[in-house]
Amino acid sequence: MKKVVFSLLIFSSQAFAVNVNLMQHSHSPIYMQTEDTLTNRSLPNETLIFSAYYNYVQDPLVITTPDRSERIGTVVQGINALHFGVGYQASNRFLLGLSSFAANVYTPNHDAQYAMGDTKIIGKYRLTGDRVKDSFALIPEIEMATGNKDLFVSNGGVGTGLKLAYERDLGFMRLTLNTGYMYNSQAKYKDLDYRNRINLAAGAHVPLNDQWGVIAEGTTSRTFKRYQNPGEFYLGARYEFSPNLALNAGSSIGNIGGTGSSELRVLAGLKYVPHMNQSYHFKTLMSMLTEREKRLIKRIAEIREEIKFDHDSHELNETSQKALDHIAQLLRDESHDFQRIIIEGHANRVGDEEYNLTLSKARARVVRDYLITKGIEQNMLDVKGYGESRPKPIEEWAQAKVENRRVEFHVEK
Repeated sequence: MKKVVFSLLIFSSQAFAVNVNLMQHSHSPIYMQTEDTLTNRSLPNETLIFSAYYNYVQDPLVITTPDRSERIGTVVQGINALHFGVGYQASNRFLLGLSSFAANVYTPNHDAQYAMGDTKIIGKYRLTGDRVKDSFALIPEIEMATGNKDLFVSNGGVGTGLKLAYERDLGFMRLTLNTGYMYNSQAKYKDLDYRNRINLAAGAHVPLNDQWGVIAEGTTSRTFKRYQNPGEFYLGARYEFSPNLALNAGSSIGNIGGTGSSELRVLAGLKYVPHMNQSYHFKTLMSMLTEREKRLIKRIAEIREEIKFDHDSHELNETSQKALDHIAQLLRDESHDFQRIIIEGHANRVGDEEYNLTLSKARARVVRDYLITKGIEQNMLDVKGYGESRPKPIEEWAQAKVENRRVEFHVEK
């Protein structure tokens, strides 16, 4: 008679399987399972992040021989789950998040059984400055035993952990790495032992255009048991309906390196990021300005067109020319209040840094030359190029690419 043991075909980072919550529900607006670091392009202060996604995993728990070489039975055939989460970014350095899930669990000879899963609370604190290339954040985690352990969607105990996140914007893609330790005294079932585990994750986001992007993520959990180190690779697409709403969808494969992960997972979900209290911040800014500056801001606010440029271009389009016509009129009307206008050119982070600096200067010059043709004196206009060094604080990559191909004006008395 063959001796058999229970073995977990887990999905590195999935919260369902026997006692083990491995699914890392990300509170990053971009990634599904990997946390970002609240970089200098992160969300505005006092912002909520809502997320909900469907997750199907096939054969998360099976029976094998002791050496895991042969599968001889199934304990859990599949799990359909709805993950939901909310995060509150109190500042550009701190975020608090909560996530949980509800699931239908399919076992042999039984109808689907509904169960709630465990709940996770995280904090996120960025350690590095606002304008650095290499960003780091600490992420403490708490797992609450709110799920059904009998249906394999709960650890059955309180878990605690600490994770370190690293992020780098390479221009053509954003790379994020996570590593951390999690402990839960109850995360054990038969010969499965996940009480101590080191979680690792890596995410890459490659924008294709202003709406579409590709996301790749790799996840794994390392334990002190030879056959209990699941790994998984996820590949998906991201589509932005608007700067506030995005759809992510994809699938993952397991058994990376023979580690015993689930063979198939399908993920699809939405992330919604409404911006809070913008009127409050605008009022605070206005209270710090002089009456002259307030008057100029109000007049500029009447100009709805924006001075933007196409990718890798410093040519003015028709919309930008109309906007500059309005600005030229404003400058002529208000010329008695200032002596010099500084025209600042900017670029996004796509491409070489040196090239972007040259491009930003060219954008500022073409705006200056256009204003001169509209009657603004040349000695009142000065140009500066900042390249990609002063990006707008926008988390969504597609929106940031467009918003940072821009020219701004500064008025000096």
